[in-house]
Amino acid sequence: MGQTVKYLLGGLLILMLSCVKDIPNPPKGEVPQKNAKGLYILNEGAFGNNNAELSFYDFQNAKTYQDLYKTNNGKSLGDVAQGVLWHADEMWISINNSGRVVILDTGTLIEKKQINLSYPRQMLEVHPSKIYIGRLYSQQIQVIDPIKYEHKSSISLPFKNPEQMIQHQGQIWVSMWDTACSVLAVIDTANNQVIRQVPIPGRAPHSMVMDQEGHLWVLSGNKYKNKISHLQCIDPNTDQILTSFEFLAEQDPFRLQINQQGDTLYFIQVNYTGAQNHNGLYRMGIKESTLPKNAWIRAQNASYYWAYTISPDNNHIYISDPRGFNQRSLILHYDQNGIFQSSFEAGIGANSFYFR
Repeated sequence: MGQTVKYLLGGLLILMLSCVKDIPNPPKGEVPQKNAKGLYILNEGAFGNNNAELSFYDFQNAKTYQDLYKTNNGKSLGDVAQGVLWHADEMWISINNSGRVVILDTGTLIEKKQINLSYPRQMLEVHPSKIYIGRLYSQQIQVIDPIKYEHKSSISLPFKNPEQMIQHQGQIWVSMWDTACSVLAVIDTANNQVIRQVPIPGRAPHSMVMDQEGHLWVLSGNKYKNKISHLQCIDPNTDQILTSFEFLAEQDPFRLQINQQGDTLYFIQVNYTGAQNHNGLYRMGIKESTLPKNAWIRAQNASYYWAYTISPDNNHIYISDPRGFNQRSLILHYDQNGIFQSSFEAGIGANSFYFR
């Protein structure tokens, strides 16, 4: 969220010299071993600079491999990488501002195919022969045949900007980050059609997770369009709103996630001025009755967080400080108790993480 103002902190960051542990970088051009266990990091790059990239952090050797796409393909990945989908032995990367989806072989990271598609964002594998792709500014979801790499059909939505999609009992729940939208769309995967709309408090839903009880949590809002954020819990079997929380007008929560156990929610709040209030990573249990007042991991002075992931093995946190989107991101590693462990650099604008 806040796609325009995120670049304003280019010169304002704290280097954390007192707590950063040095992580070695392999020589330029080196690639990780095929069976290496680690963390892929998708770097969106700076808007308009055509410098999206892929990094990999090797857990065993504590090494970070940079510029993996260019190293293996001899060209730029594109402008504003948005998301990654793992499909069979392929890595699908949506390049939003370049208008394409790039498909890589996961063993070699060599490009196999491109699919031209304007402003692609989030992707979901419905089953091995069907992938859904949402697009910015569009009121449709594209249905792709991943075997033939062909566009098969489109699904019309009630609002534009489809964001996250979650599959539940043969249906796909879709959030639409449109300030006019106060519903979730539910798609029947058998006929690729919207079969109902589920009303929610607030507008512009963007991120969703499913908890251990099979309930759907939805985060909505757009501070910069004066749409107050809400967090709500829905029973997807009855469409009933079970719980709803309203944020303050000055708060800007996004990137809702949940741990492997399905009992703890996480989200980021950003203060682009670099101030400490409403700025950091927050968490709350699914049974809690109030929103957290303070950040669980507070952003450093004159900085903010842009993305994070939760390890499915031990609930460790890896979180990115984009450093103004004009230099390599700093990835901070915390344990399950929020205690700092180490740090390493990724590419510009690290926005997604994928464990291997």
